[in-house]
Parts: sequence; structure tokens; C-alpha cells
Amino acid sequence: MLCFDSKEKVTQYTDKYFSNMFRIVSNHYEIGGDHFKELPSYGAYLSLGQAQEASGGADKMYKAFIGGNMIGTPEQLIEHHNIAGKWWVTMRCLPISASAACL
Repeated sequence: MLCFDSKEKVTQYTDKYFSNMFRIVSNHYEIGGDHFKELPSYGAYLSLGQAQEASGGADKMYKAFIGGNMIGTPEQLIEHHNIAGKWWVTMRCLPISASAACL
């Protein structure tokens, strides 16, 4: 999760840290490698590699990766990730003992 009040700061941190993290993970798992074709249980990795290749490589694919993460201003998180808004409101309104049961 990444949350700042400023959209500019969200973009700055996302481009600096998430792009590098995705590149490292992609290189580590050799996303896009032919070895996944022989491993049916790793079909998701094969699909990810194909999507990465189609997007122009790991440096560009991270934009799709961050779309599935909780990143943005508080308003963006609530607007674009409805569950985040519901979770935040629920956690803030419940006593601590009851909040723990939600996790």
C-alpha cells in the first residue's frame, strides 16, 4: 500500500520504487522465460511473461502491476478500490477488539 495526500508524490514514489521492485521480481523469476511452457502449474507466470512482452518489457509492465495494488491519494484509494474504503471506514468505526476479528 502506498498513500500520500499529493498525486505528484504518489507518482514519484511509484515510478521510483514500484518500477524497480517489479523489474527485480521479473528478473528473479525470469518472467517471460520459455521454461514456464513446460510447467502447466505455472501458467500464470507464462501469461504474465506474454503480457510483459506485449507491453514492451518489465519497465513498462509495472504500470499494469501497480493497478492491482493499493496506491494513490486517500480519495483515489476509496474511489478506485471500493474495498479499501469499506475496510478503512469499518476499521475506524469499530473498537480495537472488534477490528481484529475483521482481519
